[in-house]
Amino acid sequence: MAEPALREQLTSYIARRVHSQCESVFQFYEQCSASDWVKPSENHDLLDACEKLTKLARKLPSNSIAEHSYQICSLLKLENLSEKPSHRARKGISDALASIKENELASEGAIRTTAEAKQSMAPWSKLHHAVFALNNDTLKASLRSLLRDMHWRCSELDESTLLSEDCCLFIDTNYKSPEGGFDCIARLEDKLLQAPNHKRGAIIYISENDTLEHRLKATRHHANGFVVKPNSAFDLLRQTNQVLGEVIRLAPKVLVVDDSLSQLKYVENILLKEGFECRTLNDPSIFLEKMQAHQPDIVLLDMYMPSCSGLELAQVLQQHPIFKSTPCIFLSAEDDETILKQTIAATRAPFLVKPVSSSALTSKINQLLSTKPRD
Repeated sequence: MAEPALREQLTSYIARRVHSQCESVFQFYEQCSASDWVKPSENHDLLDACEKLTKLARKLPSNSIAEHSYQICSLLKLENLSEKPSHRARKGISDALASIKENELASEGAIRTTAEAKQSMAPWSKLHHAVFALNNDTLKASLRSLLRDMHWRCSELDESTLLSEDCCLFIDTNYKSPEGGFDCIARLEDKLLQAPNHKRGAIIYISENDTLEHRLKATRHHANGFVVKPNSAFDLLRQTNQVLGEVIRLAPKVLVVDDSLSQLKYVENILLKEGFECRTLNDPSIFLEKMQAHQPDIVLLDMYMPSCSGLELAQVLQQHPIFKSTPCIFLSAEDDETILKQTIAATRAPFLVKPVSSSALTSKINQLLSTKPRD
């Protein structure tokens, strides 16, 4: 029973190799064209890449890519590669490459197995086990702390064990060596071919290099996400959510607006200690820009500021199509009951008198977030 499934897995693996080699051929062709075919080394590189593509594509059933790549090889071999190929040869190569591009996606789609199609739509909601292959111990410790608070299991990568479908692997592209992350995944995929019914979880690459070449390499090594220089563990998890969907329940985001830097620091310390993600702003003139950039779950507003009041900012949010459902809390030393009632009536936002205690602030935030309507 395992043999047909294994053959399907091997066919799928070869198809991915063909896709990768097609990309290499396109790249070498672009280099030759850019230099007007005057560099013999680039012409030879294109020939070598096409010969390799021909060998790989011939292993696939009913695949015309092999035919077209063989045609390119024949045209190049008839030319003196130390010189610019003839117009006829270049036209033939261009036409053959166009045919390869047309057939590549259709060919790849035709050989994808049902099992692999299901894998490409992996149920990321099942993820609850983080596996680390990271060079940065500080980042790793922060990730472990955050994820354990969210009831995720955490462990180091063990290459002797296949990644299960509940795993999310966070791996540096340069894990232990310049391309160690890619090499590691290649070894794991070789083992996966021996277990055709095994379902793998998600792979998130972390990289210092944001180049097309690096991203292509990650894609060819089964990336489900690619994160460049995350600012923090929280930033890494935030970007992971953007790729996989909201699979990791992150701490609520709070924006605090106050013209007093000391008050901002005081409230920020409370929120960070209680596990919230906090951003601060002491210049209300860029309030909307900060809202767009941060997308907070809740906003804390000082009542009185030089350029505008917290009440005015709350009313701006109420009139905004995107942020109208974002709850607000007013923070102020104001204790005039008449003003407090007017403010609450105008915005339906609660009012906390400074200096606010940690318990009162976190309790009110959690209360509002629990009743916040979902968009």
